[in-house]
Amino acid sequence: DLQRAEEAAKNIRQANRGLIRFAHTEPMPSSFIPDLIGGFLDLEENKNVRIEADVAGTAKIVRELRGDEIDFGFCSEAVEQAEDLTMYQLFKMPVVLITASRDPLTLKEFIEPIDLIDKPCISYRTNSPMYRQIKAFWEEQGLMPDVRCRSSAVHISELVARGLGWAFAARTDENPDENITVLNMPALHMNRTMYLAMRSDRKHGPAAERF
Repeated sequence: DLQRAEEAAKNIRQANRGLIRFAHTEPMPSSFIPDLIGGFLDLEENKNVRIEADVAGTAKIVRELRGDEIDFGFCSEAVEQAEDLTMYQLFKMPVVLITASRDPLTLKEFIEPIDLIDKPCISYRTNSPMYRQIKAFWEEQGLMPDVRCRSSAVHISELVARGLGWAFAARTDENPDENITVLNMPALHMNRTMYLAMRSDRKHGPAAERF
C-alpha cells in the first residue's frame, strides 16, 4: 500500500511524465502493438512518457499484474477468474489447422478430426488458455490426439514448419511461413479471444490513464 501511494504521488508530481509497462502474448496482428505505441507517443502530451513492453504468456502476465510489475497486459482469458482483474475484450483471431507443406495431409481436400488421430501433434502447454479450448474440442469429438510436444505459441509454428507434427494455431494478418500449409477443417470453429487486462484495484497515473 505504501509503495502504491508513493507511486501515485510521484505520478501526480510528474503530471505528463511517467513510465508505462505492459506485456503481450504472441501471436498478435503484426501492426497492433507498434500502432498502439506509435499512436500514443505521437501526441504532444505524451512526448516525455517512457514505455517498456515485453512478450509473455497469459499466466505470466497475470502474475506480473498482481505483483505490480506491469500496468497492463494484452492476453487471452486468464485460467482463473478473479475480482482483482478486469478483462476488456479486444478482438478475436480464428484458430486454424496447420501442418508442414510437405505433409501428406496437404493432399486432402478437407480434414476430418479422425484424420489427425494417428499423426503427431504439437500443442500448447497445459497452463495456456488455448490448451483448455483445444481440450474441450477433442472431448466433444470423443477423440484424443497424439501430442508429441507442448510449447508456447511463439514456437509452435516453428516446430510445425520443421515437420514435427500438425497443430491448431491462431491466425493473424501475416502470411504463414512458406513451409507451413493451412488446411481446410470444416469441424474446427474456434477463436482465440484477446483481452486488455489490468488490476481492478490499481490507481494509474495520468499517462497510464491516457494510454
